[in-house]
Amino acid sequence: MHVSTLPSLDLLGVVYVVSHSLGLVGGAKLGAIVLTTVTVACIFFELIGQILTKYALTKAGEIDKQ
Repeated sequence: MHVSTLPSLDLLGVVYVVSHSLGLVGGAKLGAIVLTTVTVACIFFELIGQILTKYALTKAGEIDKQ
């Protein structure tokens, strides 16, 4: 959209342009937060999950203590 067309827009058009611009910036930040959260959760469960699974199976008597 060209900046020269902004004066000819109604209030609804201006609100649309502003909200669209804010959505692009806010969406990028939200996406970064979601990506970080998912990555940390995956790393945590890959590291801790195996240890806790072995502990739970040993406690339940499904595997021998080694």
